[in-house]
Amino acid sequence: MGSLFEFEDQKWFPSLLRNYLTDFLQFLSNKTKMYKPVVPLFKKALKESGVDQIVDLGSGGGGGLIWLNEELKKSNLDIKILLTDYYPNIPAFEHTKNLSLNIDFIETSVDARDVPEELEGLRTLFYLFTISDRTTQKKYCKMLWIRVDRL
Repeated sequence: MGSLFEFEDQKWFPSLLRNYLTDFLQFLSNKTKMYKPVVPLFKKALKESGVDQIVDLGSGGGGGLIWLNEELKKSNLDIKILLTDYYPNIPAFEHTKNLSLNIDFIETSVDARDVPEELEGLRTLFYLFTISDRTTQKKYCKMLWIRVDRL
């Protein structure tokens, strides 16, 4: 099975349209509660690892993290969420940050294939399986797994 082609991940794609698409994906993710199945996994991972920050790679417009954040706060988890992207949608990140005091973002480009060491925490890459071919997916998975081993 091939992967999906995402126009907004292409360098040549106009930023106005990229931001529109990531905003729409954020809206859709939050309204459909797309991340509901991972809530128990996140609770367990955060408690067992002892980390207090989620570093979301490839955040786009913030995805379903607004809804996920509210669900995690119900469990009295004192966490921070850091949004990153190769093409950061700053207006969407600012909007997301304004909705919750524990969400912040990196304004500069962050390549999920080469994440700076100082970005510590539970790393997520929710759109991993839509962005690349199988070989690249495996590299990302290995990178995320190695990071989990360091916690």
